[in-house]
Amino acid sequence: PSRYLPAVSRSLVVRQATPTETSVVDAKTTSLRIDYVFSSKLSANIGFNRQLNFGSGSVTNSDSKDTTIGGVYRFSDNLSFFAQYAEQWLTFLDSSDNSHSKITMFGVQLGRPDKVNLNVDFQRLLTFTNEGSSYVGGVGGFMEQQLDSWSARLNYPLSQKYTLFTEFFQATTAGSDVDANNRRRDLALGLDYTINRYFTLTTRWTKQ
Repeated sequence: PSRYLPAVSRSLVVRQATPTETSVVDAKTTSLRIDYVFSSKLSANIGFNRQLNFGSGSVTNSDSKDTTIGGVYRFSDNLSFFAQYAEQWLTFLDSSDNSHSKITMFGVQLGRPDKVNLNVDFQRLLTFTNEGSSYVGGVGGFMEQQLDSWSARLNYPLSQKYTLFTEFFQATTAGSDVDANNRRRDLALGLDYTINRYFTLTTRWTKQ
């Protein structure tokens, strides 16, 4: 099988927002991403991102770090599987508040994009929040929340430009905040119009 050298990108971006009457923002971002193609069937990626936000007025100083790892395996032209795992650490520098999130995603695609195809995806988001004594509006404490969502979308290409689709989505939230626990279901029917490789116009009808 053919192999490719990993593609590595590293950037440091400093952005200074235009001062307003209430706040000034200075954000510094450092990111690193590596993509590697092992073969025509298997590819993988790993990434790291850090963003520091400093400011005045209504701006909250914070330090955010993200790491991701994932990959795609193509069993055939009609079957592929992807998986992605990410973690985020967010610390508020002006207080003892912080949060830690874990995101797991995986999905399966059945069928070729130019034929009738089915996409099934699942995502789990776990968030652990520590609200210190300086938390605005509360007395602090530890909170945990879990969000599970999955979707299934069936695509039926009518032509190169038009694709008819139907989609089902369900999300369930559970955690320390009982009042926020809920379940949502959506059923949609729609039509995609591909303008070009960058733009698609979508019309849909949704029932919740």
